[in-house]
Amino acid sequence: MILNKILRIENFLPFYLVCCQYSLFSTTIGDILLILISLITLIREKNYNFIFKYSFYHLLWIYIIIKDVYLIFYGYGEISISIHRICFYTICFLSLLIFKTSHIDKNVLYNSYKVAFIVYSIGLIYHFILIFVFNKSVTTINIFPGYEIGTFTYRPKSFFIEPASFANSVLPFLSLTLLHKEIKTSIWVTFIILLSTSTVGVILSTVLWLHYLYNENKYKDKIKIVIIFISILYIYLSISIFSSSLNKFLKVTKGEDTFGGRVITGFEVVKSQSLREYILGTNYITVNDYIKNNLGRFNTNSKVIFYYNIKNYVYVSTVGQIINKYGFCGIILFFLPLYIFLRNDMCKLKSYIIILPLSSLGQFMVFNGYYFMSNILISIYTTNDKTISNPIN
Repeated sequence: MILNKILRIENFLPFYLVCCQYSLFSTTIGDILLILISLITLIREKNYNFIFKYSFYHLLWIYIIIKDVYLIFYGYGEISISIHRICFYTICFLSLLIFKTSHIDKNVLYNSYKVAFIVYSIGLIYHFILIFVFNKSVTTINIFPGYEIGTFTYRPKSFFIEPASFANSVLPFLSLTLLHKEIKTSIWVTFIILLSTSTVGVILSTVLWLHYLYNENKYKDKIKIVIIFISILYIYLSISIFSSSLNKFLKVTKGEDTFGGRVITGFEVVKSQSLREYILGTNYITVNDYIKNNLGRFNTNSKVIFYYNIKNYVYVSTVGQIINKYGFCGIILFFLPLYIFLRNDMCKLKSYIIILPLSSLGQFMVFNGYYFMSNILISIYTTNDKTISNPIN
């Protein structure tokens, strides 16, 4: 009975990303559990027609599979990577479609996010005290024995490998608290994100608050939110413990630091592609295969050349990855489901949808745990099924 409750997407989704940090065989513990829970959900609900219920995910799934099959025969790079992607994408998209057509209890999901947030916050505060009180470096708090993940730094990250990963796991809860109009909880979540010193977290949480403010109808409530927002901003700017995060944010606004390493590189890669490659993507299995074999396409003072000479590897975020592998056809299909959700009056998480394209400019969500977590969550909160418990309606 207890195992049956645990192995439900409502209880697992808030912990999915933290489990995706741990590799197992050629995938992750998080992905294995997601697939297992999707199979249990399919058997429990006996909804075997999910594959035939058309959605724009089908178009995206079919397109990327066709392109990866093509790369197996005509691409440049390690063929096994394309084969693995075909298998992994197929299984995970099927899991997404299963959850999309299943009955999910939103009350249970919301409470699970509360529990996850409390656990993650305790870990972050523990790291924060070690760093700013005892001046000790910290590393990721491991939850699975035998694993060593993360490195020692002076930035709090709780159970995650970096502060941005912490923010990615907490931002859905911030979006849900704003949806439920639990403003006190939303303020606390925002404060915890600030403690993580994540630039991504600061920017995206600000967007969530601005969207909420824009859609708030009561003038008095708008005034209260503005006052709260100004107070949080004042704390962020004036207290010394946030100085590293603030400096990092200022560097981003000047095109340095995260912006240069995560955003500009993607645009430089896309800019170097030919017209045909713009449309359908390149014939290289990975973006770094493309960079390695086309260094002459980049200026000597480009960020791509700079990072390649240092690491022999270049981090390229979502937009650059998708356009390089699958072209503009791929990026259109990638964002099409989000656009459809955004236009759907039954979608409750439009604020969260808005931050995903922004997040994709600097972060990696190319059909990984972050991508599937986000799309499963949005699908759950886009329904007209009144039998599903929903405290918002």
